[in-house]
Amino acid sequence: MKLQPHGPSAYSGVIDFATQFVGQEPVTQDNQFYSILVIITYGSNQDKQATIDKIVEASDYPISIIIVTVGDADISGIRILDGDKGLLCHSNNKNGDRYATRDMV
Repeated sequence: MKLQPHGPSAYSGVIDFATQFVGQEPVTQDNQFYSILVIITYGSNQDKQATIDKIVEASDYPISIIIVTVGDADISGIRILDGDKGLLCHSNNKNGDRYATRDMV
């Protein structure tokens, strides 16, 4: 079997889909769950700010994101999605309250 990657790589749509999926059922004491979204990619992220916005929105849900890169493409655009250097900021941050609630990538 041979897989052929194609692009451009854009992650915001799949993050939004996963967030909607995990947000369908509320987490309660009797109904606890946690999801992990694994993105396997070849290449840099083409929708950086939209992806950051979706990560900030998803940070309130029981989900984490693992991004695995294959190949030798530039991954500097992917590294900014990791909150190790500070929480990600939503593009609609008018009141200073639109930051990720945790590092989840």
